[in-house]
Amino acid sequence: MLDVSATQELAKNLDAEDVEIKELRAANEALAKKLADVEAAEKALQAKDAVREARLTKLETGSPPPETPPSTRPRLRPRPVVKQTRRPTRIVK
Repeated sequence: MLDVSATQELAKNLDAEDVEIKELRAANEALAKKLADVEAAEKALQAKDAVREARLTKLETGSPPPETPPSTRPRLRPRPVVKQTRRPTRIVK
């Protein structure tokens, strides 16, 4: 009789461990899915950050900095000089 009750106890323990293993596997799968989602979001953010960094670099190097000496700044085309003509004076009688 002692062997039968010990065998039954071992069977209960195995059943409990099987349930626990199934729960742990389900939790593990859920965490693996969550990790994959986080990694995908991280890749998307890194790509977005790379685009922003490229735009910032382009903006920074595209225009001369304010401390650039005047001789190296791009020169504007001078305005044409227009001669002013005098209007004839009117003689009032």
